[in-house]
Amino acid sequence: MYIAAKTELGCLYAVYGLLCDHYGIGFYLGHEVVPFPKQKFYHVANGNFAYQPTAVNKKGEESERSPYASCLAGSADNKGPHIILVSPPSSIKRANSFSIKLRLLDNRLSTQLSAFLLYRRIGETKWMSMLLANKARAVFAVDISLFRAGAYEYYVIASDGKNKTRYPAEVGNNLSFVVEEKEVYQRLILNNLLAANDTIRWQRPIVKKISFIKVYRSPQKNFRPGTANFVCYLPAEASEYVDNRLDFNGIPMKGTYYYFVSAVDADDHETIQHTQLRICYR
Repeated sequence: MYIAAKTELGCLYAVYGLLCDHYGIGFYLGHEVVPFPKQKFYHVANGNFAYQPTAVNKKGEESERSPYASCLAGSADNKGPHIILVSPPSSIKRANSFSIKLRLLDNRLSTQLSAFLLYRRIGETKWMSMLLANKARAVFAVDISLFRAGAYEYYVIASDGKNKTRYPAEVGNNLSFVVEEKEVYQRLILNNLLAANDTIRWQRPIVKKISFIKVYRSPQKNFRPGTANFVCYLPAEASEYVDNRLDFNGIPMKGTYYYFVSAVDADDHETIQHTQLRICYR
């Protein structure tokens, strides 16, 4: 796997997934060969460039060239990220959070990408803003608790550190959702919740109102459960959970991670259990 990431000064080209007998990489920029005995090559330049990597073993034997990967380097980069927001919510209950998750398409380094949500109650003049959390590479999410019922409008601004993009693109053409009046609902408790031997267990719930169970995970202690750290759904009859030990970028987890588990009813009322669980992966 290889990537060409644009930066303010040029292009950072990286190759992953080398076999153990591979010694280095050969980078081909047009007809120029740029040997480099590591997995990254930084090309300081301005313009639209295309690169072809090859793998080189310790004997100096070189593989065939990979397909071209292009990169708008330095000042040639004049386009902001492309925002993909699938099925944004149109109605929520006041007891729940307004949650969205989006993806930014841009071959900038993911550490340079950011996104903001701007929202307001329709009829009000002041916009509120919220920075989206980076869940994984180019994936961002946010949860907002709204305490007033009514209609709201919002839009998203994304940046690659230099260029900005708005979604929806047309100014004044905002997305909207309705916050319904709060309902009284029964809290759903999972008893005997504990973590041991890399497994989270709880007493099988007998309350028929539970529709499904949700799991949240973070390396940060006392984190706030939300879309940015949501892991998976479990069926209502589940009584344990074993993580796949991969983080949101697909990298094996090491060290201490913290978990919250919640129970959700048919009307999407969620009861997050007060017990925070800890698992140490080695």
